[in-house]
Amino acid sequence: MRIGDRRVRGQQAVSLAAFPDEAGGSCSTSISIITSASSERDRCRCRSTVPTPISHAAVGFAIAAWTQQRLPTGRVCIVAAACAALPDIDAIGWPLHVSAASLFGHRGITHSLTFALVTAAVATIVFFRGNQWTQGRARIALTLGLALVSHACLDALSTYSVGVEFFAPFSQQRFRFPWTPLGPGSGGVLGQLAQEAVVILLPAVLVGWLGIKVRRRSVPSRAAAA
Repeated sequence: MRIGDRRVRGQQAVSLAAFPDEAGGSCSTSISIITSASSERDRCRCRSTVPTPISHAAVGFAIAAWTQQRLPTGRVCIVAAACAALPDIDAIGWPLHVSAASLFGHRGITHSLTFALVTAAVATIVFFRGNQWTQGRARIALTLGLALVSHACLDALSTYSVGVEFFAPFSQQRFRFPWTPLGPGSGGVLGQLAQEAVVILLPAVLVGWLGIKVRRRSVPSRAAAA
């Protein structure tokens, strides 16, 4: 394992961190604002907790519950939850031996802001058809976009791998947030699932439930005012 400053594609990395060798089993530890990397050999091989599709979907549901002007429909909630989990579609590259450091590797282009923008627009057009781009459809597009972006943000909270390509395809530099609560979980798989539940799943479900409850209370008030 090597410790110290490192260079990525000729640029000075912004962190002082420990990175494992290819055969190593130790996680990297960031002590700066953002950790950046784009080398496959720097990929963390340790068993860090990673957000599962269920947690991503729960966050998407919570976003739908709070970003809609009225009580969100079931379709909005379902599509938002699906969009929040969609970026991990890049996992199909694993059996195809796609390099983890490539643009189409895990946490690459599908985790970028560009992908979120394009996919949100397409999903809105496909699942919420209309003759014109109304304010309601624009709000739905915003909801789906935030759900997609939330996936990359949650992944950037994990010490697994070298980070997320937020700005692909314009830059393949990878980023990880300084606060990484999703680290190596104790107690094996159950410990990792428990860590994920405490950090992401349960808070997301609670926030989503509160959002639905608030929206339901506002419906009678608007009906009475009308």
